[in-house]
Amino acid sequence: MKRTPYAVLLAALMVASALALIPGRALADVPTSASSTWQTNGVVYAVAYVRGLVYIGGSFTTVRPPGAAAGTREVARNHLAAFSATTGALASFNHNVNGTVYSLLPSPSAARLYIGGDFTAIDGTARGHLATFALPSGALASWKPSVTGRVKSISTFGDGSTLYVGGSFGTAGGQARTNVAAFTSSTGALLPFRATPDGSVRALIVSANGSRVVIGGGFNHVNGVARRALAILNTSGAVQPQQTVISSCSEVTSFARTTSAVFLGAEGTGGGCFDGTAALNPTTGAQLWRDNCLGATQAVQVIGSWLYVGSHAHDCHTVVGGFPQTTTPHHLMRENVSNGHIDHGWFPNTSGNPLGPRSLGSDGTRLGVGGDFRSVNNKPQQGFAQFG
Repeated sequence: MKRTPYAVLLAALMVASALALIPGRALADVPTSASSTWQTNGVVYAVAYVRGLVYIGGSFTTVRPPGAAAGTREVARNHLAAFSATTGALASFNHNVNGTVYSLLPSPSAARLYIGGDFTAIDGTARGHLATFALPSGALASWKPSVTGRVKSISTFGDGSTLYVGGSFGTAGGQARTNVAAFTSSTGALLPFRATPDGSVRALIVSANGSRVVIGGGFNHVNGVARRALAILNTSGAVQPQQTVISSCSEVTSFARTTSAVFLGAEGTGGGCFDGTAALNPTTGAQLWRDNCLGATQAVQVIGSWLYVGSHAHDCHTVVGGFPQTTTPHHLMRENVSNGHIDHGWFPNTSGNPLGPRSLGSDGTRLGVGGDFRSVNNKPQQGFAQFG
C-alpha cells in the first residue's frame, strides 16, 4: 500500500519518540563516520569547541588539509590551531606557542579560551603555563597568572569566576601550591584554595554545582590522607569522603561531568590494574557504576546520554554490551551514562598509537578526537578527527 506524505511523517515521528524512550540513546546522535577536517603533524592533547570553531592544542607544529600526505601542503601552527566546526576548514586563529598545549577550556560566556601546558611564551610574550585569548577576536589577553610547571587540566563552573588548574608544579602566583591551584578568571589573582597531592595531577574537574573539585593523577596521598590516583576536595581543598577506589597500579587520566555525576577514565600498568571508566556522585562520594574493561582509557566526553571513551579496550566481557578479548582493540566506544553499558553498534576506530585517542571534545552534537593516530576508519587522517 502506498503511504501518503502525512503517514510517512507520522511514522517517522513515532520512531523518533520510541528512540527517545530507549535508555542511554541520544537523539542528536554521533555517527561512526568521520567528517572532513584538517589534520596535524603531531599529537593533539586537547580539543575544545566554542563559537563555531573547534580548537586543538598539542605538540604539533603544522597542520594540513584532509587527504594531504604528511609533509605536503603544510601550514605553520605551533601547538595551537582552530578549524571550522561545520566544514573542518582552517581558521585564521594563529599564535606562536613555544611549548606543548595540554588543556583547553572555553569560558561559560564563550568570551575567552583558556589554555594550559608547558609553554612559557606566546608570540614572544611571557606566559607561565597559563594564558587566555579573547573571543571572537582571538587576541592574546593581558591576563597572566603564572605557575612554575606544567598545567595539564583546567576547569570551572557556573559563571566561570573561579578557575581551577592541575598539573606538576610547586608554585602558583608566587606562592606555594602543590600541583593544584585556583585563580580568579577576571584578574588572575591566586585564591586561598589549597591541597597537597604528593604526585602529579593529570586531570581535574569541578562538579556542576561548584561544591567539589575532583582530581586524578599519580598521587598516593592528598593533605596526608591516603587517596590513590583520585580525590574529591571541597572548595577550600579539604579531602572529602569517596567510595570509588583506584588500584595502586593505576592512574586517573581524564574526567567528564553531567549535572549530577563525574565520570573518569583510568590507565593501569600490569595485570589486575584498573583500565576502565567509572561514575561517581561528587557530593556524596558514592560510586554509581564502574566498568572493568582492559585497555587504558585516556579520554572521556559526555554527549547527551552517552559517555564517549578514547582507549584501547581489548576485553570488556564483564560489561553489558561488551566484548571478549580481541587482538584488535577498540580505540573509540561509548557507554550509557546511567549504567556504563556499552553500545555494541558504535565502534569507529583510529590507528597509530596503541593507547588510543588522547583527547575528546564536543559542542553537544559533534565529537572531536585528538591523539597521535595516523588513520581513522582505515583512511589516512593524522592527529585530529571529527565525528558529526
